[in-house]
Amino acid sequence: MRNEQVGQKPRITKQPHILLTGSTEDKYPVMMDDRKTIIFISDKSKENETRLRYMMREQQPYTK
Repeated sequence: MRNEQVGQKPRITKQPHILLTGSTEDKYPVMMDDRKTIIFISDKSKENETRLRYMMREQQPYTK
């Protein structure tokens, strides 16, 4: 607790390199549900498989 006062919130630093690049760098967007849902994949050849899995997931009933 060096140089901190009681009741003072810690500073949150922004990391500009993360904000600029983001986690979607080098990924391909796959649009679903009339562009309401976007799924990012790293391998463009798996686009059809991703669409199929998403459709199958939408058809399954919700279970806890």
